[in-house]
Order: sequence, then C-alpha cells, then structure tokens
Amino acid sequence: MAATTTITRDSRTPSELTSVISQEDIPTCFYKTLTYAVSFDPNSSFFTFVSTTPAPINPNFSKSLDDLVAFKSDGDSWLSCFFIFRGENYLWRLVELQISFHPKSTLLEKWLHSFDRFLSGVFRPKHLLFVINPKSGNNSARKYFSSEVEPILRQIGVKYEVHQTNGQGDATQVVRSSTSSLSGIDGVVVMGGDGTFTEVVKGVLDPEEDSQIRPNDVCLGVIPSGTGNALAYSLHGNDDRETALLHVLIGGQRNIDVLSLKNK
Repeated sequence: MAATTTITRDSRTPSELTSVISQEDIPTCFYKTLTYAVSFDPNSSFFTFVSTTPAPINPNFSKSLDDLVAFKSDGDSWLSCFFIFRGENYLWRLVELQISFHPKSTLLEKWLHSFDRFLSGVFRPKHLLFVINPKSGNNSARKYFSSEVEPILRQIGVKYEVHQTNGQGDATQVVRSSTSSLSGIDGVVVMGGDGTFTEVVKGVLDPEEDSQIRPNDVCLGVIPSGTGNALAYSLHGNDDRETALLHVLIGGQRNIDVLSLKNK
C-alpha cells in the first residue's frame, strides 16, 4: 500500500509566520511567486513547505527525499535541492528549490548530514556514458543532447562521457570495446531509436561476439530520440526526453527479459 502524506496549513497567519521567520531560525524558500517556511523531518524524510503569503487556494506542499536527485550548499546560509515534480501523463520535471537559512545556522548542518546519510544508501548515478546516434530523430539526437540533456547534467554535477556513432553496428562495438573500462561508469545511456538501444544491449550482453548471453550488472538507460520510441513508452509511459533523463538520474531500475536467437 502506498504511503500518503497530509499537509496541514500552519495555524499562524502569513503575517505572523513572516514575523516569526525574521526572528527565528526558520528556513525559507521562494517558489512560484510565494514565500514558504520550510521544515524537514529526518524520521519520515519529508519536507513540508508552508506558504507565508496569502493565496486564494492552499499552496502548501511536501517533498520526499525519494524525489531528491541532488543538492548543493555553501554550508553557511543556502541550500539548493533538485527535486523531481511529477505531473500528468507521467511527465517528470526537475525543479530547483533554493532554501535560505540564517547565517551559521546549525540546522543546515543537520539537514546536510541527513541528506548525505540518505543518498549513501540509494543509487544515484554520478558518472554516465552516453551513446548517441546522430541520425536518429531526423538528425536531431545530438541537438537534443546539447539543448535538453547536457544542461541538466551540468546543473546537478553528474560527470558524463559521450560517444557518437558513425554507422550501423557501431554502438555495439563501442560498448564491447569499453566493457573492460566500465567499472567507473554507473550506467550507459542511449540517445537514439529502439534499434540503437538493441545494438547497445548486444554489446553489453554479448561482449565476446559469440552469441552467448552473459549476465552483466551494467545499468542501461534510454532517452528517446527516434521516431517510434516504443521502449520509452513501455518504460516511462511517454517519449518525453526530460522524463526519461530523470528516471536515469533518480536511479530507477526495471528488469527486462532478453532473448538471443542464433543461426546455425
């Protein structure tokens, strides 16, 4: 059964909260034209954002550490949290929430310790290999990477390497030649169509070119850049590229059956 979280509006009025914030060590966040008082419960791993600004509808919301992709801080007065926000039609978006603290706040140090402890126990890729088929998507795959994928990787500090394929079968050979050096890679991400992904799978599971499937713990991801993108729809419910990237960055994993047919 899925856990549910109920957000209760603070009993104090927005003006009262604003006055208290100026006097006490209460972190604040400015989001969508509203100012929020922010609390974090390390036991439940939930943040609660309570608006201090009058609004026609209840704008309060909560976020879980499960949706935290990465964070940055100066260790003194600010903390940037990069959260996944889930929308309709299975669309995901990355939102940066910058939280301000009173200078030298002891609360910030406690939060950072909780974040480090949580993230040390979950899988968040830190180093990725991208295999891009530039011919996919009417020759747009490389443009998609530069305009939609690379900015997010840089924003949250994920290291990455890029290989651009030169023709049919090249993706397989790239992965085969890299198999021995993938120990420092957290995953291989394919930007292309379903055919490019199949080539990468072949290189990972058949590294010795003898048509024998060998189990491998390399994680594979796909960012749809082709025409049909059937695999992306099957995995994520849509062919939205940012959604697919966030599934990779949050460390989401699913097992997929693989069948090898060999001609004799």
